[in-house]
Amino acid sequence: MARLLLIGSSLLLAILFVLWYRKVRLSPRSDAPPMVPYIIPWVGSSIAMARDPDKFFANATAKYGSVFGVQAVGFYRYFVTHPTLAKQIHKMSKQFVFTPYRIHLSNKVFGMEKSTLEGTPFFEQEFFDTVHRLLAPNEILKKIVPTYAKYASQEVALYLPSSSPVPARDLLYKMLFRASSFAFFGPTFDADGCVDDFVAFDKALPLRMLNVFWPLTIPGQQAWDGIMKHMRNYVENTGAKGGDYMEYMADHARTHNVDHEIPALALTLLWALEANAPLAAYWAIVLTLFHEDGLKPLYTEVDAERAAWEGANPTLSVVKNPDFFVAQANLPLLSATIQETLRYTASSFSIRRVVEPTTLGGYNFQIGEELVVNGRSSQTDGQYYPNADTFEPTRFLVSSDQAPIGKEKEKLVNSPAFTAHFGGGVSMCEGRHFAQTELKVFIVLMLTHLDISLAPGAKPGDVVLDATRIGLGVIHPKGDVMLVARKRHV
Repeated sequence: MARLLLIGSSLLLAILFVLWYRKVRLSPRSDAPPMVPYIIPWVGSSIAMARDPDKFFANATAKYGSVFGVQAVGFYRYFVTHPTLAKQIHKMSKQFVFTPYRIHLSNKVFGMEKSTLEGTPFFEQEFFDTVHRLLAPNEILKKIVPTYAKYASQEVALYLPSSSPVPARDLLYKMLFRASSFAFFGPTFDADGCVDDFVAFDKALPLRMLNVFWPLTIPGQQAWDGIMKHMRNYVENTGAKGGDYMEYMADHARTHNVDHEIPALALTLLWALEANAPLAAYWAIVLTLFHEDGLKPLYTEVDAERAAWEGANPTLSVVKNPDFFVAQANLPLLSATIQETLRYTASSFSIRRVVEPTTLGGYNFQIGEELVVNGRSSQTDGQYYPNADTFEPTRFLVSSDQAPIGKEKEKLVNSPAFTAHFGGGVSMCEGRHFAQTELKVFIVLMLTHLDISLAPGAKPGDVVLDATRIGLGVIHPKGDVMLVARKRHV
């Protein structure tokens, strides 16, 4: 009897080992992309990804190619790391669709009800067409950009520098947060009151996205409750008035009798505004300060262009009309610095679900499977960007025929037109045109009004990219650096 039990238990262990091995070491199908092996079911490769995501994806690409399966935190998805395949996915919008993931985010992250998202025509294509139109380049110049420029000018002009060093985040993040939120929600929006709750929500956002178990869901829910009280107060106090974009979304909700969703819609707008641009401004200034020439080249460019532009436009000034200035002045280094900042600090995942059997890159994909375009893989790839792990403000000033690598690759990636950090296809960030103008206006105003330098003793290791924050846009800073700001007399 004991021998039979021993044989039975050994056989059971062998079967379990085979099942485990097939699960964590082999691809689901022979015609599917290879899978990155892992050890612990459900957890999968999540720990390795969080430890050093750039290294994880670079090693996986080198070993398995540009398409491979990854198990992480309950999800099994196929990651795509080559920009040509990424463009194919974005073009094949009938086979690879974004709508299911859009609904997932709207419900699970921002708190909209599934009955609204799936049971009403609220998310008709007309809604998204209008949203894109309102943020088109010619439209934002009519009202949104001038309104933002007005508030940004006020914020920077009224800033009173401290006599002692200040954290870079306090100097750079909060002023831009205030100016952009006033532009889209109106000047009575409680930006100061909600900024800390917004930061908490943004930090907890990955937990709300994932299928984590209780009690891991508690911090995300608490953060959502905290920021939603501000959104509800805004809607109750103003009727969601204050900006054309927000007013359109609110009116659209009322048209479909889902007025109760307006606070959640306001949160989606606030997150789109504040989760990336203020951090991009932070990184642009901080990383440039640590570069060998610091901010001096940017000060030189902005000062020279300001003198020339104001001389040619005596009724205008940069401090009052920064939007006109950035639209008309020649600021190639500033534009290149912003592009390099986004290349160096942005990590965007573009997720698509397969809705009909499809072949891509020599592999077959079945209905219901999900593909993730990892735009950062090309941004950190040395074959596209020499010394890709180095922040180089002048990188995008190099023309393609002068580059030391192949023209075809240079044309594909290394140009200001390459926008992997903004996603692609129907999910490409509709606010990208405003965001880039927003950054230019803000940085020009900061360089015009303030003399910014590193505090004594500040070093690059004081602040680094937070490796645990991937796929959601501009990567958060881990730590902070102290800055000295003094008023300039211009």
